[in-house]
Amino acid sequence: MEVYGRCPEAVWAVIRFSEDHKPNSPVQRVDIDVCDEIGTVMVRMKGFSTRMLEAASAVKGPEDDAGVLLFEPIYSESPAPLYEGIPSYASRFVFLCDLEEASAIRINSKESALPTRFVALNMATGNMAERYASYVEAVFTEIRSVLRQKPKDRVLVQVVMPTREEHRYLAGLGGLLKAAQSESSKLVGQVIELDRIDSGLINRLDECAKCPGDSRIRYADGKRWTAGWSELAGKSDMLALPWKDRGVYLITGGTGALGLMFAREIASQVQSPTLILTSRSPQSAAVERAMRDLSDAGAQVIYKQADVADHEQTADLLRWAAERHGTINGIIHAAGIIRDNLIVNKEVDELQGVLSAKVAGLVNLDEASREQPLDVLIAFSSVAGATGNPGQADYSAANAFMDAYAAYRNHLAQAGQRHGRMLSVNWPLWKEGGMSVDEDVVKIMRQTLGTWPMETGDGIRALYQGLAAGADQVVAMAGLGSKIRARMLPSNPLPSAVQVQDADMPSRETGADTLEQIYNVLRKSVSHLLKVKEEDIDADSEFSDYGFDSISLTQLANLLNEKYPLELTPTLFFEYTTLGSFAEYLLDRHADAFSDRAAPETSQAAAHVSSNVRFVDDEESEDALPNAAEHTIPVMQPRGGYPRRSRAPLSGKSVTDSGHDDLTGPPETPVVMTIPEPEPVAIVGVSGVFPGAKNIHEFWRNIIDGKSAITEIPSDRWDWRDYAGESAAEGTVTSLKWGGFIDGVKDFDPLFFSISPREAELMDPQQRLLLMEAWRAVEDAGIAVQRLSDHSTGVFVAAGPGDYMSMTGIEQGNPQAMTGVVPSLIPNRISYALNLHGPSEYYETACSSTLVALHRAVRSIQGGECDQAIVGAVNLLISPDPFVGFESMGYLSSDGRASSFQPDASGFVRSEGVVPSC
Repeated sequence: MEVYGRCPEAVWAVIRFSEDHKPNSPVQRVDIDVCDEIGTVMVRMKGFSTRMLEAASAVKGPEDDAGVLLFEPIYSESPAPLYEGIPSYASRFVFLCDLEEASAIRINSKESALPTRFVALNMATGNMAERYASYVEAVFTEIRSVLRQKPKDRVLVQVVMPTREEHRYLAGLGGLLKAAQSESSKLVGQVIELDRIDSGLINRLDECAKCPGDSRIRYADGKRWTAGWSELAGKSDMLALPWKDRGVYLITGGTGALGLMFAREIASQVQSPTLILTSRSPQSAAVERAMRDLSDAGAQVIYKQADVADHEQTADLLRWAAERHGTINGIIHAAGIIRDNLIVNKEVDELQGVLSAKVAGLVNLDEASREQPLDVLIAFSSVAGATGNPGQADYSAANAFMDAYAAYRNHLAQAGQRHGRMLSVNWPLWKEGGMSVDEDVVKIMRQTLGTWPMETGDGIRALYQGLAAGADQVVAMAGLGSKIRARMLPSNPLPSAVQVQDADMPSRETGADTLEQIYNVLRKSVSHLLKVKEEDIDADSEFSDYGFDSISLTQLANLLNEKYPLELTPTLFFEYTTLGSFAEYLLDRHADAFSDRAAPETSQAAAHVSSNVRFVDDEESEDALPNAAEHTIPVMQPRGGYPRRSRAPLSGKSVTDSGHDDLTGPPETPVVMTIPEPEPVAIVGVSGVFPGAKNIHEFWRNIIDGKSAITEIPSDRWDWRDYAGESAAEGTVTSLKWGGFIDGVKDFDPLFFSISPREAELMDPQQRLLLMEAWRAVEDAGIAVQRLSDHSTGVFVAAGPGDYMSMTGIEQGNPQAMTGVVPSLIPNRISYALNLHGPSEYYETACSSTLVALHRAVRSIQGGECDQAIVGAVNLLISPDPFVGFESMGYLSSDGRASSFQPDASGFVRSEGVVPSC
């Protein structure tokens, strides 16, 4: 919490989600600014966290809330925040998919505050499946490259697509982005649908960048919409069986666990159905036994070996079925393969193999059956397509394609171009499905997600409910309703009763102790699981070096969850691959879980914050507050906050820590908020040009060598003899001929800074040189200049009054004349040229100018006016007039030497210099 001043009686509260807010998390994090009536921020709270309480948990057992929940996708109107800034991103990738209009407009990435790379994906040939596979590969390859570099800052990936129905399938790329986000917290992915492409494209992309929690955005009808989920509540009793007596049903992947499960269901519900089971594999003995069981149940069962990813094989299969049976009543597309691997390790051929079965298979089935009077086409998708899953980027993208394709095909059916309704069902793990998991995985699913594998009867009922709802897509989950809803419906209003969590980071004093405590906990846990000595465990070694695999990492997460109030998932170990980095993550996000266990009384006391805070003057002694130490609440150092002058309480009453006014008795000991000293401000880059030194290194060498850079005034400036009068005679001592002058005052590359040569001629050399050196100072800091605009960056410049105006003519009608010679515009020139956003200030306070500029920069950073700053000082001696003036006043040294505070001092020596730092 940052306190800037006393709040008036009437205040405004500006509330927005924090940068690290996770939409699917039960913990909601917001930042709150408390402002007066004119908008001045008086108090700022960051990371205020609330957790939804599970109602009546003391009465109702945890399993009483268990069941199967269904969700369908919805869009809600969601205007972007008007006054929010763009969060910090290291870079942005924008993929323009099937946007032929984009080539007709001029896209200038420099219009955005983010460093952006645009990639156009337009594949003119091939069917929908081929285009989608190509686009997935392009986006996947770029993301893999980013993740392999292990970015330290967030990277934004935006996929832009048209809203037209024939391009709806591209929304499946969102599955790839969500899977990538589950593998790295540094990646932010968004799918953006646009109803028009115009010159406002960059503005819309930046608008979406402000909302990293919005994963799918649609611009339509002049409004902005975001995707979410809606529970199919109230429809649980509605069931629709799509099967009919003597119907013909094709089941791809029909020999798999789910395929056979639904084949048995059809056989049990209707009379004499015909079931065509397909698979890529030859018919096995197990398949023959399953077929006999289905025949015994009254079904006619036929097995056909075919690869539905192959267009010709699929066409032949549907043609054969139509010729033999006349009509196909329904298709269940349950085929699919998995090749689980993290993105950084996954190869393109693995990706294409996973895509082919579901993506090409579905498109081939739909095209081959377009003339068939189908009642239903059901795609067996996965929850991975809706929420993403680590290690399954390709599988998530494949399933998300089927989800999007369902809406597209139903649109075709409404237009009379297809028969029957399509439903895509995002299935979770099934208890009796083909993908079985061990008990450790089930335990962590239950604890962290509130889900568990679905029972067969529940899954079949969920399908019928989804069909009855008339949805294009439904997500089915089995587990605790409260936890699942909190994850899938984060937009629910917060309840009136909330549990406040301490979101503050541990203080610098306690952070090291807590980190060591966490590291010891992890070391003991690893030692227990792997049966290795604690002293042999190194913080910087990879988990894999100790033999950890997915099973043992799941066990480690379960062990920590059981001992501490945590909800860790094994996916964290994909990003934090060493014990040391994982310990730092726990300190950053879950320090309270460990400190609470160590000192619960302390944490409970710290959770109580008085509604009234007394500011104590520096002059007040501890004697005035005898118990102040006992009541002091340490607060986290405000980022950019520096101590404000204290204010006394309102006269006439005392404020107690109970929050009540006491007008009669003696005041109770107040709660005191201690605002610590501000953090130091570091100088990370510097550059400079000096007399006799082209850079900082030569300058230091001159100092070490004791070299004087004072010379006679160079002839290319002016001839000092023209102004010395009689003292210009040979051998006469004069103070008009000495000074320190830098070389290359006229050197400047205007086109490098997008400045026209004509304008550059009118620019004061002080502007030109400081601009160049400011660029070099940023390079010296190891920062890409384009990255400066990611954060608020101030420019604070100290400069002399400038002699250039007297040396150049001001042409009438030339709007650039004054901007080049007015010294106060020097910082504005730098801010504009480097695309900086922040204070841009000029100072001229004689000899203290540079110190004043530096002081203002530090105060601006500590006061939150800017995140970083460039401080520059420049002084050039362009005209002889100041020399003449100072000489007449006796200020200049006659021998060219300045002997400050010495008996023989005879004056100062004028000199030049250009020094920026950042």
